[in-house]
Amino acid sequence: MRAAVYEGDAGAEEVDQQVVTDGNITTSRSPDDLPACCEGIAQECAGARQPAGAGGRA
Repeated sequence: MRAAVYEGDAGAEEVDQQVVTDGNITTSRSPDDLPACCEGIAQECAGARQPAGAGGRA
């Protein structure tokens, strides 16, 4: 599983992006990324699927 994480051992492939969607799980790095995370989740709910790792800047 790929995940955006903040300082830590998430047990996943850590990706330094605001938002990461892998399958049906969407993660972000920190509360500062909340607006981008909400947008990513809204796109997922609307059916506008993005490739894993899309939706943020490095």
